[in-house]
Amino acid sequence: MANQEPNSSPFHMGMRIYKTGLAAFICLIFSKGLGGYPFFAVIAALICMKPTFEDSLKVGLHRVLGMVLLAVVTAAGIQQKDLLYDALVALVIMLLIKLIVSLNRSPSTVITCVTFCSILLMPLGQLSIVQYSLMRILDTLLGVFVTLIINEVLPKHRLSAQEA
Repeated sequence: MANQEPNSSPFHMGMRIYKTGLAAFICLIFSKGLGGYPFFAVIAALICMKPTFEDSLKVGLHRVLGMVLLAVVTAAGIQQKDLLYDALVALVIMLLIKLIVSLNRSPSTVITCVTFCSILLMPLGQLSIVQYSLMRILDTLLGVFVTLIINEVLPKHRLSAQEA
């Protein structure tokens, strides 16, 4: 046991675990308070919480790119039931892949496409696509911003006894 790392206990929780839980909690409170979809805010926080602010910002920007594409499709007035809608979703997926790869961000390709699809292919319920899109954008932005703030404010590692 002498060779064991100081924090290698199976019960040890690192700073990112605490930051992720705090981000999820804040997203739940704010999203519910705004009448949004807490699921999407929390998902954005989970996906965007990375070891550093810079890493979280990169992932957050990719999620926001999906939101921009959503706004374009929404503004065009194309309905989910239209064949044109299906064709555009497939085309935008191809364009997203090309864009992400050309920006040398290949590891973000799948999450960018998943974000895009989760927005455009979810059932709308009683909401119009414009209402749903706006709520989805707000919830995602909430998750991204909360994560960035927490990742910037809280330490990036567990404080040692000397630092506390």
